[in-house]
Amino acid sequence: MKLRKIFSLVLCLIIFVSVSVYADSNRNDLIKNARHLSWDGDYEAAMVIYEQLLKNDPKDIEAANGLATVTAWSGDHEKATQLFKDILKQHPANRDALLGLGRVFFWQQKLRQSLDTFDKLLAIYPDDGEAIKARGKVLQAKEAKTRFKLRIGYEYQDLSFTSNGYDSNILISFDEPKKWGIRTGFNYIKKFDDSAPVYSMGGNYWVAGKTALSLDVEFAPEQDIVPIQAYTFEVSQAAFKTLVTSLGYRFANYSKADVHILIPGLTWYFYPRFDWMVRYYLSSSQFDGQEATNHSGMTLLNWNVLDPLAFFIGYALANESFDSGNPTGPLSDFSANHFFTGFRWKIYKRVEIDFTFDYEERDNGSTLNTYNTSVSYRW
Repeated sequence: MKLRKIFSLVLCLIIFVSVSVYADSNRNDLIKNARHLSWDGDYEAAMVIYEQLLKNDPKDIEAANGLATVTAWSGDHEKATQLFKDILKQHPANRDALLGLGRVFFWQQKLRQSLDTFDKLLAIYPDDGEAIKARGKVLQAKEAKTRFKLRIGYEYQDLSFTSNGYDSNILISFDEPKKWGIRTGFNYIKKFDDSAPVYSMGGNYWVAGKTALSLDVEFAPEQDIVPIQAYTFEVSQAAFKTLVTSLGYRFANYSKADVHILIPGLTWYFYPRFDWMVRYYLSSSQFDGQEATNHSGMTLLNWNVLDPLAFFIGYALANESFDSGNPTGPLSDFSANHFFTGFRWKIYKRVEIDFTFDYEERDNGSTLNTYNTSVSYRW
C-alpha cells in the first residue's frame, strides 16, 4: 500500500514537471515569435501574442515590456507611455521599462521628461551603455533646437585696495551642435581708475564628433587694465565614456607685460547630472626684462539639479601672472585664494539667467568680491 502511494506521488511529480517544462518551452517560443514579428514590422500580430501571454500570466514582465515596446513602435505613443508606467508602478527599478519610457518621451519630443527618465535609470544602472547613448541623443536634440544665443551681462568688483570695477558686456553666438560655431562680443571695462573697450571674436569646430577645437581673439586700444591683444586656443577630446581631456594655450599682450599660459584640464562626468572639472595653469610673464614662472590651479563641481537649473561651486589658487588683477606689475609677490559659486537657470522657455559670486583673498591682506550676472536668449 505504501509503495503504491509513493509511486503515485512520484508519477504526479514527473507529470507536473513535464507540463511546467512544456509550458515554459511553449512560452519562450511565443516570446521569440513575437520579437521576430515586431522586427519584421508586423506589430499587430506581435501584440496579439504578447496580450495572450499576459492573459495566461498577468505577472509576465517580459511580455508586458514587449507589448509596451511594440505599441510604441506602432506609433501609439500615448498608450505605450501608459503601459510602461503601469509596469513601473509594480517594478520601479525595471531597466527595460525605464529605457522604453525614456525613448517614448523622446519620440514625443518631451525632452525634459525623457532626460529625467534616463537619469533615473542611470542612477540605478550607472554603466548602462544604451541609456548613456540614448540620453546623449536627447541632449543633442535639445541643443539643435536653438542655434542663436544673445547674452547680455554685467560684472561688479568690490576691491578693498582701490576703487571698484565694472564690466558691461554683450555676446552673440551661432552653433551647429557637434559641428561648428562662431561668436563675437563687446566689453566695456572700468577698473583701476581707467576704462577700456574690448572687442572679441571666436569659434569652435568639432572633428569626428569627439574632438573640439576652439579659438578666441581679443583686441583693445592700448590700456593697462586689459590686453592690447590676446589669443586663447583649446583642444578637448572625449576619452572613454565619462572623461573629457583638454589642453589650452593663452597669450596676452599688455601694454607693460606679456603673459603665456599653458592650461591642461580634465572633466569627469562621474554620476548622472554631476561633473567635476580640474585645470592647471602654468604661466610665464615677461615684464621690464624680467621673467617669472608661476603655477595655479582650479577645480569646479557642477550639479545639474533639474533640466532647467544647475549649481556649481569651485576653488582656485591663483598667482599674479595668472593673468588676473594687476597687469601693470605682474611680478608682484602675492597669490590669491578664490572661492566661487553660482547657478544657471532657464526661467522661461529660451530665457536663461546665470549668476556667479567670487570671493578672492590675497596673501597681502587685500580682498576682492566679484559679482557677475547675465541674461541669455536663444532662438
